[in-house]
Amino acid sequence: MKFIYCLLLSCAVSFLAAAQSLKVNTTVPVEFLKLHPSYAILEPAMEELNLAIEFQNRPLVRSWHEIDSGVIDGDFSQVHFDYSQFNNIIRVEEPVSHIRVVAFYFKKRVPSIRSIEDLSKYRVGYIKGWRVYGELASDAKYLSPAADATTLIKMLAGGRFDVVMIEKGLGEFTAKNLGYPAAKFATSPVLREMPLYFYLNKKHHKLAQALAESFASIKQVQSH
Repeated sequence: MKFIYCLLLSCAVSFLAAAQSLKVNTTVPVEFLKLHPSYAILEPAMEELNLAIEFQNRPLVRSWHEIDSGVIDGDFSQVHFDYSQFNNIIRVEEPVSHIRVVAFYFKKRVPSIRSIEDLSKYRVGYIKGWRVYGELASDAKYLSPAADATTLIKMLAGGRFDVVMIEKGLGEFTAKNLGYPAAKFATSPVLREMPLYFYLNKKHHKLAQALAESFASIKQVQSH
């Protein structure tokens, strides 16, 4: 009996030791990432492929350079970007999920925003490096980036911006963490929906294919 117990323990230890460890950046707070619908697809993929991922929050541009240099294995929660300037970055071709970009604002300061065209009247902010968000509001009265989501919402609350462009869930999460009542805010309808990708250093090209297959399989199961 003792022999069997030791054998099972040895197998379990060997299985854990075989897990592939990855250091992965994310441009959103790690706490928020684990609440996002995309994580419900990533987590079973991690289990299926026996991955142990350590996440850390990094600004977008810094993250690109860290992946390219190999300091970091990859980046999760990225929309499509032109990575042709980097020699060592590859993309997992199957999107993990999608993000929904909205205009986020205080109800008492701004009338209802229904479309991108409505942004032309306002001072608009977005997160530095998240160019697609800024491009959506290119006709704004004033357009400027902020360092991160926390700074962005603080600037909105302080009157520096009238409206911010942000993923709906991230805006609500950040405002709540800063202690602002949810009832004070409003969001526009979804202004753009974009696929969310996982990027890797090219040394993980075999893993990229495995992740693509796993994401596709998991999404198919979850859709039923």
